[in-house]
Amino acid sequence: MAEKQAVEIRLAEREALLNEIVTSRAWKIALLVRKVRVFLVPLHSRRARVLRQGLNFISFVFKKIKRK
Repeated sequence: MAEKQAVEIRLAEREALLNEIVTSRAWKIALLVRKVRVFLVPLHSRRARVLRQGLNFISFVFKKIKRK
């Protein structure tokens, strides 16, 4: 019985934390940024492929610089 109450309390705490996150301003901004990115660069599109390759190239260059 005590274990069940402990689990229910942990569940309630996690639900409260999740609710706090989902209702936060930062979460809403993150969702907006994601929607804009998906609108401008749809998944599995040529633009997404080019963007990924560009970011990989930039990452490669910075890793080379960091090693020196």
